[in-house]
Amino acid sequence: MLSIREASVEDSEAIARIQVDGWRAEYHDIVPHQTLDELRYDEQTRRWRRVLSSSPSVTHVAEDGGVIVGFSSLGPARDSDAPPNSGELYALYVAPQRVRQGVGSSLLRHMLQSARPRYKRLACWVTSNHVGSMRFFSALGFDADAATRIDAPFDGVTVPVARLARWLLPPDEVAHEVETPSDTGSG
Repeated sequence: MLSIREASVEDSEAIARIQVDGWRAEYHDIVPHQTLDELRYDEQTRRWRRVLSSSPSVTHVAEDGGVIVGFSSLGPARDSDAPPNSGELYALYVAPQRVRQGVGSSLLRHMLQSARPRYKRLACWVTSNHVGSMRFFSALGFDADAATRIDAPFDGVTVPVARLARWLLPPDEVAHEVETPSDTGSG
């Protein structure tokens, strides 16, 4: 039975393994195999220990039978053009052997619920040419907002990414947020 809980520092190694394995599975047609082979679990474990002990982000793990099979991480939006009170899904990874089994959608739905009290809008950056990821987020209400960039996540290897976003407010409040200028010009 799948359960979702907030991650602890003790989960760092499992999270690192899922992330590295996820990178290797997702980027195998985009990034040179040597670069992916050089990714190290111990380096990512140290990074996740730092994140889980001192970051303002919130990370959740999905467990099945006591084994961590996925994780997601959420925090304040980092984009300078993000509307006020925006959050960002920093990461969502599922163990490659558990992809397409509902783990990712369960994590994302849980993250959306936990984001609602803090944020009005949630964005994420997705590899542009990864059709499966684009469809996954679209099916859960995310739309491309025309922002794109080139990331270099692996030693100078560049990857095109697109920003997807969705409002977390009820529909009538979204219309108000979109139509109301942030600066009325009066004064």
